[in-house]
Amino acid sequence: MLESKRLTISKPKLSFAEELYRIHSNKLATRYTPKRRHKSIDDTKKMLKEWEQYWNSNSYGYFIFIEKESTNVIGSGGAKKMEFANKEYFNLYYRLDPKATGNGYAIEAMVKILNWLHYEIDNTLPFVIRTDKSNLASINLAHKLGFQKDANFDNFTDEGDVFFFKNLS
Repeated sequence: MLESKRLTISKPKLSFAEELYRIHSNKLATRYTPKRRHKSIDDTKKMLKEWEQYWNSNSYGYFIFIEKESTNVIGSGGAKKMEFANKEYFNLYYRLDPKATGNGYAIEAMVKILNWLHYEIDNTLPFVIRTDKSNLASINLAHKLGFQKDANFDNFTDEGDVFFFKNLS
């Protein structure tokens, strides 16, 4: 669906279940979301079906990141609409295979997705990234993407959560 220099950024399909299970069951990849760690491939299949349904209803959602050179699935990410504090946002999500981190893939994918969402889907919604205060990789990515932390939202949803915002308009 989308392409960057090194990635094919594909709509979710059930055929990606095994590769995504490997990532979503990985303790390192889910260190900051242990309650969402997948215990079986059925968890991943259920997630993919939900992602596909969201896409079918909204024409956007979460993508699968595929490295062009190797054709390996290295992660996933995208956005869903979220409302909190009486405002609607594109809530960004991303998760990479730990073997693929540190290579600039997350920023490459998320810049492409951010621009696509803003210029092709809805140019009125601001963006939000919610992460754990200890997730330095995610916090660094938020900063690299130009997001600003708002301390007023610390612990807003869960203890230890921090929120970063960006408006492209």
